Amino acid sequence: VALADDIIFAYEPTLGNNYDITGVVDYAYDVFTINPRNENDIIDNGAGEASINIISPNGGETWYQGTTNTITWASVNYEELIDIVLIYEEIYSIVEIANGIENNGSFEWNIDENIILGNARIKISATENAELFDMSENYFTISESGNMPEVGDVIINEVGEPYGMINTYQNSYIELYNTTNEAIDIGNWNVYSTEVYGAKGDASFVFPAGTIIEANGFLIATRNRDEFLLNYTEVDASIVPIAESTIGEGIYIKENYYFSVKDANDNLIDETTFEVDWNSQVYEKTTPEADGNLIESWYLTYSLTPFEGTPGEINSIEPEANEYTINEIQTGEHFGEMVITNGIVTAVFENANKFTVQDGNGAYSGIWVNGNEVALGDEITLKGMVDLDFEHITLINASEIIVNSSENNLPSAEELEISQILNDEFEGVLIKVLGRCTSINPDHPENYGEWQITSIENNDSIRIDDIGIVFAPTYQNDYEVTGILNFSYGNYKIEPRDENDIESLGDQVPPLATSINVLTTTSIEIIFSEDLDITSAENPSNYAITGISDENSDIDYTITAILDNQSKVILSVSPEMIEGNYVLDISNIKDIAENQMTDSQDMPFTITDVSIDNVTAKAFEIYPNPVQNVLYFKNFNKIEKIEIYNTIGKVIFTNNGNRSHIDISNFEKGIYFIKINTKEKNIFIEKIIKN
Repeated sequence: VALADDIIFAYEPTLGNNYDITGVVDYAYDVFTINPRNENDIIDNGAGEASINIISPNGGETWYQGTTNTITWASVNYEELIDIVLIYEEIYSIVEIANGIENNGSFEWNIDENIILGNARIKISATENAELFDMSENYFTISESGNMPEVGDVIINEVGEPYGMINTYQNSYIELYNTTNEAIDIGNWNVYSTEVYGAKGDASFVFPAGTIIEANGFLIATRNRDEFLLNYTEVDASIVPIAESTIGEGIYIKENYYFSVKDANDNLIDETTFEVDWNSQVYEKTTPEADGNLIESWYLTYSLTPFEGTPGEINSIEPEANEYTINEIQTGEHFGEMVITNGIVTAVFENANKFTVQDGNGAYSGIWVNGNEVALGDEITLKGMVDLDFEHITLINASEIIVNSSENNLPSAEELEISQILNDEFEGVLIKVLGRCTSINPDHPENYGEWQITSIENNDSIRIDDIGIVFAPTYQNDYEVTGILNFSYGNYKIEPRDENDIESLGDQVPPLATSINVLTTTSIEIIFSEDLDITSAENPSNYAITGISDENSDIDYTITAILDNQSKVILSVSPEMIEGNYVLDISNIKDIAENQMTDSQDMPFTITDVSIDNVTAKAFEIYPNPVQNVLYFKNFNKIEKIEIYNTIGKVIFTNNGNRSHIDISNFEKGIYFIKINTKEKNIFIEKIIKN
């Protein structure tokens, strides 16, 4: 069978007609297709021979006395009435099912409670032409109604979204287990996933007709079978069927979801509670007999190697535990080991179902724990499996927690520089850092509730996350942030516990002149990094122009300053500046938060015969802006020096000589200022945004 695709143009075929098709062969979504280029690539040869093709039952199914099942078929070039009969395997007996019925592709067959048991085939034939017929490809089974699967015969035994794997969600699976000593046909059974308890759900996986789950055996419904088998290399592919059909994602796992299994007649066979945080974990059932509707019937897998969970195998059992200090767990090789440890609870993040526990102070004194049945200040003994979160953070999947005492004093927060916490030493430890908000949304245009602070001393940055508290920072304000060090999605983060962990110190950054533009020979425009205090901005004594060429070095200039648009100052200069090089000295300027420049700032500029056109700005083009990786320069052969400043005025990059481009991919996301000194002694300053 080949499918004609419509990626180039659409075509409406006629069912039953024969076609000659020319096109390019493609492969997508597990299907080979032919892609015609235009209508000339499709030749309609008209109707072919009439045919009838049975779809179900077509072999391997089990149907039961006293039930209603759907016989389905497809017919080509035949629209007249049809007959349906049942033909047994071991005894030549024919049972009439329907005569002269409409040829519409399906028939609801009410199987008599006294019908002969055994293996049989369906035969469908044209009422007026006995030679036009089809039979089931193989035998299916008619069984006693007492053999029908009952609630609990097949159970949901394992729910997995293994977080330690690449493409976590693609490896999602639900394992079924046959609790009986007889093989069961689960053809056309559904596995449903939904947010609404008791509902069928937005996602479903349908097992193909004839799918058998062996006695005391397993079957695995997967979201992406190929991805699953690629990672779970020891799982027998024969128990991982390809879905007959799916709705939505097929197998979709999310926190507090409800899962159910229903047979081909929509009878409930098994279901689970919706109170488990299923996502990013593998949960196993305590025993086959346990009530899946109870949260205590589920536990996090003890099997973490060679892969997470036990799909296709008996569920994992709790291994013997060894006792360690938190420091020993963090610095040793204990992944996949059952451990016992002690400490004080330093944070509880109920929404994330996590808390942290700490034993003393210093590096490697804290650890993350999956669970939340504790309170801040509890001194606890906990037992659990050592796991990795985001392949980076060590955490314990708690299976047992004993609260030894409550309301204990917490370890004091470690007061550290941001540069000291960009590693694993302080993961899970209560820390305190000082920094300036340099991004209110480092994931723009997406928004995950995170913001970023940067060290006042250098350009080291760290994100502030929101699993404990949602906070709206003020850009460029300084903050003292207390919280637990975490790592997720490629970034170190601090997790404040509540609003008391974030202290705003306000704007403590003095203004910075970011660019100077010569407007005319008697006026200069200065752009600052933030809004200015009008009194200091318009105080002419805060500006001084000095000529550094032979022709202008002895000239005294009188300056009038006007604050324009809050962060821009226009200087009127008298007498008129002649051609040559100059330096503008700026000092004592304040921002609106009264932060005053502590050092004067020198801004070189040049007056030429075309200065009024602002030749500096026209001579260079910096692109792209915003930039992600590489910044390019037009007329780079005129560049003498390049400097890049962060928003607090620190030089973080310097380069001498001609460069057509620079790589800034390792820069943190945020705002920077680039300063270019030309060989003609001009200055060009521009703001750039790093995405």
